[in-house]
Amino acid sequence: MNIRLFLHFVKLIIKSRMEYRGAFIIGVVGQIVGYAANYLVIWLLLQRFEVING
Repeated sequence: MNIRLFLHFVKLIIKSRMEYRGAFIIGVVGQIVGYAANYLVIWLLLQRFEVING
């Protein structure tokens, strides 16, 4: 599979996902919030426990 075919498939997937723009935007925002929450939890744990003994 060459890169042009791959990019064509990516373009088709993005077009199909953006067919319902409201759902697409909510999904993107949800992903961003989810990743931010993960980083926040890791940061909070590292702030609370400065040394991790294994």
